[in-house]
Amino acid sequence: CEGFMDAVMLTPDVWHAKAETPEGARLMVPILVHIFDDNGNSVFGLAREEIDATLETAADAIPEVVPAIYAMLRS
Repeated sequence: CEGFMDAVMLTPDVWHAKAETPEGARLMVPILVHIFDDNGNSVFGLAREEIDATLETAADAIPEVVPAIYAMLRS
C-alpha cells in the first residue's frame, strides 16, 4: 500500500479528483485502509479490535478494485 501511495503522489491532482467521487472513494478504501501511522495506528481511526476483520475484508476486495481503479483512471 505504501508503494501504491508513492505512485499516487506522482500525480496527486489526478488521483485527488478521482478519489473525491463516490465511486473513486469506494474503490480506494480497500487499499487506503491498510495505511498506518508510525505508531501503528490506523489513519482511518479504526479501533484495534476492528483492524483484523477490516483488513481481511479490504484485502479480499483488492483483486476487484485494482482493475476498476485502472479503468477509472483511463476514463
